[in-house]
Amino acid sequence: KREGKGGEPQLVEEGSKTPKSKARNKNGINISKSEDENSSKTNGTPQADPQSKVRHSDAQTLFLPPTTLSHLTTMDIVKLHLEHVASNIMYTPSLARCLLLFVHFVEDSIFPAMRLESLAGFMVLLLPITVARFYKNYLVQMGNVMGQPRENQSPQEESLVIDGRGAGILADRWERSSSSIFEAVAPPMLTNLTRVPNNAIYHILAAPYLHPAEFSTLLLLLLGTNTIARFLLSEYKLVKRKAEAMSKAIHADRGNINHRGNHNKTDVKRDEEGQLGVFTAYEMFEYRIDYYFSTSKWAKVALLLGFTFVLIAVGAGLLAVSLEDHSISNAVWIAWTYVADPGTHADAPAGFFIRLISFSITVGGMLIFALMIGIISEYIGDKVDELKKGKSRIIESDHTVILGWNDKSLAIIQQIALANESEGGGTIVVLADEDKDELESKLASAIQSIENPLQLLGTEVIFRSGNPLMECELRRVSANTARSVVALSLDDLDPDEADSNMVRQVMALKAFDEFGGNDCHVVVEVNDVDNQELFALVAPDFAEVVVTHDIIGRLMLQCARCPGLACVLEEMMGFEGSEFYFEEWPELVCKSFYEITCRFDDAVPIGIKTSTGEVFINPENDHIIKEGDKILVLAEDNDSYEVNDGSYKIHRINKVPEIFETEQKVEKIMFCGWRRDMADMIAQLDEYVQEGSELWLFNSVPAPKRAELLKDKGNKEELITNNLTICNVVGNPIIRRDLNRMHAVDDSGKPNGREITLDQFDSILILADAVAMENGANMMSCDSRSLSSLLIIQDIQKKLYDKRKSKDPNAPPPCAPISEILDTRTKSLLKVANCHGYIMSNQIISSVMAQVSEDKDINIVLREILTADGSETY
Repeated sequence: KREGKGGEPQLVEEGSKTPKSKARNKNGINISKSEDENSSKTNGTPQADPQSKVRHSDAQTLFLPPTTLSHLTTMDIVKLHLEHVASNIMYTPSLARCLLLFVHFVEDSIFPAMRLESLAGFMVLLLPITVARFYKNYLVQMGNVMGQPRENQSPQEESLVIDGRGAGILADRWERSSSSIFEAVAPPMLTNLTRVPNNAIYHILAAPYLHPAEFSTLLLLLLGTNTIARFLLSEYKLVKRKAEAMSKAIHADRGNINHRGNHNKTDVKRDEEGQLGVFTAYEMFEYRIDYYFSTSKWAKVALLLGFTFVLIAVGAGLLAVSLEDHSISNAVWIAWTYVADPGTHADAPAGFFIRLISFSITVGGMLIFALMIGIISEYIGDKVDELKKGKSRIIESDHTVILGWNDKSLAIIQQIALANESEGGGTIVVLADEDKDELESKLASAIQSIENPLQLLGTEVIFRSGNPLMECELRRVSANTARSVVALSLDDLDPDEADSNMVRQVMALKAFDEFGGNDCHVVVEVNDVDNQELFALVAPDFAEVVVTHDIIGRLMLQCARCPGLACVLEEMMGFEGSEFYFEEWPELVCKSFYEITCRFDDAVPIGIKTSTGEVFINPENDHIIKEGDKILVLAEDNDSYEVNDGSYKIHRINKVPEIFETEQKVEKIMFCGWRRDMADMIAQLDEYVQEGSELWLFNSVPAPKRAELLKDKGNKEELITNNLTICNVVGNPIIRRDLNRMHAVDDSGKPNGREITLDQFDSILILADAVAMENGANMMSCDSRSLSSLLIIQDIQKKLYDKRKSKDPNAPPPCAPISEILDTRTKSLLKVANCHGYIMSNQIISSVMAQVSEDKDINIVLREILTADGSETY
């Protein structure tokens, strides 16, 4: 095609005589060739030059410029296609140039950044249709407005105008709906140009302004189709790579089999049938679906959205062809209404094909919404199950975190709730490697208990299931913003193994980056006193260590030698009555301890903590209070006492009674039962008693084995006592005949001739038998054994006392036995047994740990009160 006279396009027929034809090569140089030079003769046969070959057509002929042979890319096809549509169908060369400039801009600027070259495949089909449709709408509007064809109008334009008169309703609706938007959005210059009837180029370029609904819908369809196509293409490439890899593996196996030459018939048969390593398309589809469902929680949603998009896009395409207005946006909206509301298809226009399309879209929509409801219900169910399992994060601050769960947890929760009562309640977060529902059921049972119900008093308890040793789990319970952290030992582990687990727990907390630098302190439960030094090595001055067995042993020793002391200590160490508090009072600086003893109306000062961290219990009267010192008092609560103005008066009615020091006597003490820390208890008791005292050990452990247990299987040195003489008695504490008269044996288990009765002891301690616990007994079983032993011992003592009293009316009554009770629910049964001497070991330990969690300095006070050195309670 070339320009002839008058600017009209002329067709060049093959064989026509043309002087010369001008072309421009790749470098832009003009090349002139005569028509005769385009052919040459070889052996008398004319052969045409490939670069000058002319293609025949009934309408117009498109000449390709001279170029070297190369593979056309997708963008090349798009450009040629657009140029052909604009030049040969619309007769607008300027539009072709604008479209080529636009395509070059997209190819050079947009595609390299967005990597969306696969859009071109869709643009091949979409853009020509879109441009032609907008141009046709323009001609429809012009034809309806003017009512007759323009001058110098081509036959194609004329046919478009004639066809467009029947679509005047659609054009009018579009004109009315888009005029206001176009006037407000389009630039003034473009608006003026589109008002000119012959400016079809600018009218088409202004199509996004004139028809925003059509343009937006096509753009969304373009993006959605491109996304799905890219995903399917990536999956196809992956399947192809896997098939090639497995094919190589099959050939390698064949080579190995042929190389060995000793394969059996089964291998040959499987190889020939192609069963070795072959997968079907369904197997690969099933594998990829399972992969996405297991690795991404949004896979089901993405699959549902993809199906929905495909159904709407295909249905809208069919409806756009079938409906009268041929509007893509209206077709998409109608397809969506069929998908969303199954009853909408009843109003579909008449016609078998349209109703079939509507019915198909509706059925697909019903399936999609059924899948959507299933996915939503499954997601909600999974989320509820996840919340039930305690996997969500805790958003709290200034709360108490309990790591682990054992038989002391409920008592600790009760004590912390009592401490938070004055503040209106608080929050306790429990992180344990147990099921959340089980932990909540234990708490609910304790709250609903009739005997000794647990009272939260406004405190909220939150459970989370997880491993307390993991940093992610510590972050999930907000340990970095907690007020205190209580780490509990596991009951189902060996004491040494449990202590090593606690060492790792402390190291995990110290290694927690977000935990360092805050005021939170850690309280750790340790079983063996020998492992206490490990925590000073790994984390000095980081955690407060509470050796539970050691504290209980010391309490029982003091309570056995001083009847009635157990109730006093339980009152001081719990938050139910009066407890220890440290507070700094600037108005008491430079005063002696004697002067401040009456400066508190509702508290009793018992010690001082200096600014250097030293604690003095019951200091000297002339001890001066310095700046930064804190006063240790015994009060009901931290806000229940204040310093008075000092206007008190002391009235001495009588003389102060003199202190009478009673001379210590030789004691006979009996331990009924066995404990793991028996050697530590004996060593502590040896510091309290007078030389020549006797300790009788009555339990079911054979005498030869006791010596090994006292050495802790070789971990400790041989037990040497200075004041005590140990006598071993083998028997069952719940059998009366073994308790009526006890016969001592030597280390080999042979009787040594010594015997004793229960009325001759000065103190009797009934311990929670560790042997029974090793055999599977729980807390209630151990308490049952302790109660049985207590009742038998009291009955035997009473009969022996009555027998002695009949001979000697002045005979002293026997000692009251002290029993160790583990479960707080057993406390109500002690009244029935008429037992006033008992020690709630777990309750006291829980109270101690709760007090230390509120104020870590209390650990120093309790350590001094419960040791033989320093001040004790009497």
